[in-house]
Amino acid sequence: MIRLDRKIGFMSNELMGGTGISGLLDATIMETFRITDEEYDYLCEHMTNKEMDLFISGGLSFSDRRMLVIMIDGYIKKCNNI
Repeated sequence: MIRLDRKIGFMSNELMGGTGISGLLDATIMETFRITDEEYDYLCEHMTNKEMDLFISGGLSFSDRRMLVIMIDGYIKKCNNI
């Protein structure tokens, strides 16, 4: 299943993230981008600071969002060895 085919809420029955505010933030990011915990960990380990700023920022232009989706898809393919 490709990332964008996953339904919103696909992880709602699993234990996501830790406890507290950081766990809530992690769970929100994973739900928004429809990624698993393993994929999220891979992104956090391999993205540059500039890519991470783009990943967590809000109010992006259409071109920035497109660049973000392409970047995330590239990392997810590497993570899943596709």
